[in-house]
Amino acid sequence: MVSGLCWDCGCRLPKSTWGFCSVCKAVARSIPKRRKRPIRTPEETAARRERLEWRQQNLPMSQTGFAKANFLNRVAALSHYSEGSFECRWCKIADIDVLCLDHIDGNGAEHRLGLGNQSIWKWLKDNGYPDGFQVLCRNCNQKKALVERQYAGA
Repeated sequence: MVSGLCWDCGCRLPKSTWGFCSVCKAVARSIPKRRKRPIRTPEETAARRERLEWRQQNLPMSQTGFAKANFLNRVAALSHYSEGSFECRWCKIADIDVLCLDHIDGNGAEHRLGLGNQSIWKWLKDNGYPDGFQVLCRNCNQKKALVERQYAGA
């Protein structure tokens, strides 16, 4: 942008002004702005209000409640798969913040796609903690993935 020229049409502006000339401003003001929210009929408004009320009554768990439930499900799953020791199966690190769950068969990506929006921790609880998982720290989990890729390419 050159100083002293209209940003839209490029005509000269008076020395004390900058931006758009008066013609471009008038054209911009004459074009109606789109509404950000769609116009709802009274029936749509009532239906929306009913949905919101239903959610408030039937979904009492707030976001913080969800986070707490997710954490408790995670702790329960890590406890089950580490047999109560809360440590990495390979390096024996016992920091719960770095522990994660590993698919022993290496099919984690396909499994996560099948879960949809459901948490892996909730899925494990709902399915009775099935076999095929182990507790690893994030470093060992990454190392396992790298080694599997190296042997797959060889």
